[in-house]
Amino acid sequence: MVRTYSPAFREAAVRMMISHREEYKCSRWAAAVAISEKIGASPNSIYAWFKKSTFETIESDDFDLAYYKERIERLESEIQRLQKTIKFLRTTIIILSNSLHFG
Repeated sequence: MVRTYSPAFREAAVRMMISHREEYKCSRWAAAVAISEKIGASPNSIYAWFKKSTFETIESDDFDLAYYKERIERLESEIQRLQKTIKFLRTTIIILSNSLHFG
């Protein structure tokens, strides 16, 4: 049996999905699944409503920008850590090779 939902219900579900994503920093699909369990609509329906809504462009720009900014910062930090490790390993190799030649 196909259920039909009112536009107000759909809009409320989409708003709940957006709120859930912001609170838990999760993917769109994870938010749709979480909200579907609360309201009884399928995650596929909620996700489709979100894709059709005008909220997608507003919400996705803010979320994606913050997500990618945080990810870039973490990756830059990881790069710095790895560069320090490489420098340490190179120095260690030089010291060990010198001690083998003169030892």
